Formats: sequence, C-alpha cells, structure tokens
Amino acid sequence: MWPSEWRVLGRLARGESDRQIAATLSIGEGTVKNHLKSIYSRLPLGAAGNRRVAAALWYLRISFAAPDTRRHAARRGGGSPPLCRPQWRVLERLARGESDKQIARALGIAPQTVKNHLTSTYRRLPLGDVDNQRVAAALWYVREGQAQQEDANRG
Repeated sequence: MWPSEWRVLGRLARGESDRQIAATLSIGEGTVKNHLKSIYSRLPLGAAGNRRVAAALWYLRISFAAPDTRRHAARRGGGSPPLCRPQWRVLERLARGESDKQIARALGIAPQTVKNHLTSTYRRLPLGDVDNQRVAAALWYVREGQAQQEDANRG
C-alpha cells in the first residue's frame, strides 16, 4: 500500500469524510476517492456491507500491531493469511496448548503432517522476528485468527 493510501486510510479511521480528508491532506476529493477504491480492492473486506467501516477497522487493527506486522500486511494487501482449512485446524489446536502428537491424534493425521502444516503456517503468518514461533502463532490466533477463521467459514 502506498504511503498516501495509508494517510487516507488513517483519516478514514478517524471518521473523516472524503471532503475532510482532502482538505487535511491537501489533495482533491477525486484523489481521495481513487485512493479509497484502490484500498478497497487490496484489502480482504469480503462481502462487507460498509467497506469504509471494514477498511477503518482493518487499519485500526494493523496500526496497533507490531511494526513488522504492519509491513507484512501492507506488502500482502492485508487481511487474513492464506491458510488452508487443515492449517487453521492445526493452529486452533496449537492455541489450545496441545502438543504435535495430541493435535495429530485429534485430527487423525500423522505427527509429521502437523509439523509440515505448522512450518507452512509460520511462514504465512505475520509473526515478525520472534524466538518462539509456536507461542507467537498461538498468540496471533487468539488475537486475530479466530475472527478471521469465522469470517472465512461463513463466506
């Protein structure tokens, strides 16, 4: 996402109208509308009834995250990581504190498959530079993943 789009999105999150955003940033209203159109196309807003509100909420969630998370989300266009359903299931069990063997037994898969899913999941999540990816992934799931998984299951 371009810096100018971040600025527009930040103003949008403050509840400003297109006219107010244009005046504050010294740009035209048409430019604001173009930036918003670009932002809406990049963010995974799904079938959100109000894209303005959904985009503002996404911005607030990202702006309170760690700096590495913001960079990663901006690079990818934001939103939920592209995890497959088995990876979500493994991540959910991981967040419950289960071991690889317990997860494998519960899901009826091999322990090596659990490890493979976790390795792939660690690469896809915006965890930043952390020492313990297992704990960071579990924390990410508790903070962000549950809502995103529910949204994905509904759609």
